[in-house]
Amino acid sequence: MNKLWLIIKREYTTRVFKKSFILLTLLVPLGIVAFGVLVGYIMSRNSVQNIHVAISDPQGMIEDSSFKSKKDIDYSLTKESFDQLKTLMKDGQYQAVIEIAPPSNLQETNFKIKVNTDERLDINTSESIKSTISKLYRNYKIKKLNLSDSTINNLDADISLDRHGVFKDDAKISNASNAVGAILGGIMGLLMYIFVLTQGMMVMRSVMEEKMNRIIEVILSSVKPIQLMMGKIIGVGFVGLTQLMIWLIFMPLTGIITGTLFSSRLKPQVVSSMDPNTQKAMEQAADQGLSSILSELGHVHWWFIVPMFLLFFVGGYFLFAAICAAIGSAVGDDQGESQQIMMPFTLLIVMGLYLAMGAIRAPNSSLSVISSFIPFFSPMVMSTRLAFDPPMWQPILALVILILTCIFFAFLAARIYRTGILMYGKKASFKELGKWMFSK
Repeated sequence: MNKLWLIIKREYTTRVFKKSFILLTLLVPLGIVAFGVLVGYIMSRNSVQNIHVAISDPQGMIEDSSFKSKKDIDYSLTKESFDQLKTLMKDGQYQAVIEIAPPSNLQETNFKIKVNTDERLDINTSESIKSTISKLYRNYKIKKLNLSDSTINNLDADISLDRHGVFKDDAKISNASNAVGAILGGIMGLLMYIFVLTQGMMVMRSVMEEKMNRIIEVILSSVKPIQLMMGKIIGVGFVGLTQLMIWLIFMPLTGIITGTLFSSRLKPQVVSSMDPNTQKAMEQAADQGLSSILSELGHVHWWFIVPMFLLFFVGGYFLFAAICAAIGSAVGDDQGESQQIMMPFTLLIVMGLYLAMGAIRAPNSSLSVISSFIPFFSPMVMSTRLAFDPPMWQPILALVILILTCIFFAFLAARIYRTGILMYGKKASFKELGKWMFSK
C-alpha cells in the first residue's frame, strides 16, 4: 500500500503543480464564457447577406404602410416590372428582384415566388426572404378577409402548466422545475463527457510515454505492474476531481459576474451557441423569473445529486481509464495505433453524450432509462437524469452495475498491462490480447 500511495502521490503532484495545469484550471471557465460569447456574436453578425432587394408589385398588392425592411436586407417596394428594373440591377442598385402578385384564391397556401438574381443566396438569406414574403401574403389575406388585428391576436392561446402533486408530499412544484432540471442535467452530462474523455486519454499518454522512454523497466524493478497501473489511474483521477471541484466553484461565479456586467448585450449570443435542448431550457427559465428559479433550486435534492454525480464520475472515469491503460501498454512506438484502437471506445463516449442530450428532453423515456443502466453510457445519461429526480432505485442499480463492470474491466486491463508494458517493436493483435487476458 505504501508503494501504491507513492505512485498516486507522484502522478498527482507532477500534474497539479504544473503551471499549465494551474493556468488551464483558472482560465478555462473564462474561456468557455468568452467562447460562447464570441461564437454567438459571430453567428449573429453574419446571419444573412447584406443585399438590396426590389419587390416588384405592379398590381399594388402591398400597401407602403404595411411593409418594413429587415436589418441586413434592404427592401424597396416598387410597381415597376422586372423588365423595367433590369437596368437598375445592371447598375448595381439592386442585387435581386422579387416578383409578386395577388393570389387568385385566398384559400391557397402554397406559393412559388420568382427571385431574379445572379447572387448565390445562402440558406439564412433565403429563409429570411421567404419569411418576409410570407408575412406580406398573410397581411394581404387578413385585409381581404376583413379580419381585425384584435381578432387575429385572440386566436392565439398561451398555455402554462401548473403542476400539482396528488399523493406525494410536494403538493406543488414551481413551473421552473423542468427548466432547472434540464440546465443542471445538461451541465452535469457535459462535464462528465469532458472529464471522462480527457482524463482517460491522459492515462493512456502517460503509460505510452513511460513505455517508449524505457522508464517503465526501472519502475517495475521495485513495484508490481498492477500497482503501477492502479496508481496511475487513481492519481490522474484525483487530478480530474481537483480540477472538477475548482471549476464547479469558479464557473458559476464567472457566469454570474459576466452576466451582471454584460447581460443586456451578451445574453442572446451566449444562449444561441448552446445545445438546442439546454437553450430551450434557458429560455424557459428566463420566462419563469429569478425568484422562481431560486425557489426551485432550493427544492433540488443536492444531498443526493452531488454524491451520486461524483460516484458516477469516479466510476465512468475508472472504466475508461482502465481501458486506456490497457491500450497504452499494448501498442508499439506509433501513437497513431493507439488512436485507431481507441476509436470504438471514443465513439461510445460520444454516443453517451448524445443519449444524455436526449435525456434532457425526455428523462423518463424508455431509451433514457435503459441507456442509463448500460455501463458505457450510464455515467453521462444517469448524471443528466439525476436532476429530474428519478426513482432512487434506478441510480443505485446503475451505480452497482457500473462498479461491477469497472472491476471486471480493471481485471482484464491489469492482465493486458502486465504483459504489454514490457513488449516493444510490434503492435499486439487481438489474438495476443486474448492470450494475455487468460494466461497465468
